[in-house]
Amino acid sequence: MGIVLTLPMHIRIVAEDAKICFAFAKRGLSMEGCSSWFLPRLVGPGKAWQWLFAAPTFLAKEERHSALFNYVVPASEVINTAMALAREISSKSATSVATSSFLIKQGLTSNTPDTMHTIESACFHWMAQRRDFVEGVANFLQNRPSDFQDKVSLVPFGTFSEKQIVPSKL
Repeated sequence: MGIVLTLPMHIRIVAEDAKICFAFAKRGLSMEGCSSWFLPRLVGPGKAWQWLFAAPTFLAKEERHSALFNYVVPASEVINTAMALAREISSKSATSVATSSFLIKQGLTSNTPDTMHTIESACFHWMAQRRDFVEGVANFLQNRPSDFQDKVSLVPFGTFSEKQIVPSKL
């Protein structure tokens, strides 16, 4: 049942020969680990019901095109793939990555596109005033690697919520 531990992760990398099973029905258990929230959002309710009701065991490579996995690679390449992706992500603006993660999560629970437009606009306005934005433009114009410095702890996530934002404040 370890697969449910991966569901909240932003990115999932798996060995193509990994055996996967949502075995709750085989064990007489209910779903756990918030899998009832994550799984249908990742793969859709139809696929989630199939996997939960029938509890088949399948190889990861058989579902390489489902949204359950971001990368399905040979077992010998899992660590290298993860490390390469970690290096790629860590070379980006940490505040931008964190804010994008926040916005995606907000978007999943928002009732309207208008609400998300307001929240995104507030985030964008805040981000455009930061050093990382200046650095992002400079590294683009100078065609050089980036040197982002802003810290995620600076981002006022609490002010970027539907309850906190009033359009007139923009």
